[in-house]
Amino acid sequence: MKSSVNRCMFCGRKKGFLQPAKTALTTRGAIKKANRAVSRDLDRAAKQIAKTYSSEAQDMAFGGMSWQVAEAVARDWMKQNGYRDARLTKSGADGGVDVVASSAVAQVKHHAKPVRLPEVQRIYGIAAAERKKALIFGSAGFTPAAREWANRHGVECYRFPPVRRVK
Repeated sequence: MKSSVNRCMFCGRKKGFLQPAKTALTTRGAIKKANRAVSRDLDRAAKQIAKTYSSEAQDMAFGGMSWQVAEAVARDWMKQNGYRDARLTKSGADGGVDVVASSAVAQVKHHAKPVRLPEVQRIYGIAAAERKKALIFGSAGFTPAAREWANRHGVECYRFPPVRRVK
């Protein structure tokens, strides 16, 4: 029976001829190992954001909560309310979507002014294009026109913190 040293410790495939004897990884195994490391780092960062939210930001006024924490609050709320696979999109140009799940997309508006109609229409259009439910979270509420249009078109509007549905 051959030693397991010649097999990748992640995928079980035989190592290539050009790989050093000490390294028990194929290219595929090395990619898996790197992906796991990145995933662990992202999990640590998400836990840190959640920890910050639960300890400090809950007690702070509106101005004390950062937009990152606001997005984490929306994601956590979605996970607790039926969107178990909800995850944050990458920072930067996100195409108007801050939180994505298999059946919904959400936009988080953490501004001092209420969410206006064009912002609600934008998330509705994105959700319709992806055939998903549209959710929008606003820390300062919604204008009457935005609320009315959202109710007519099935866009769910939530105000936070704490997260509560706006009718």
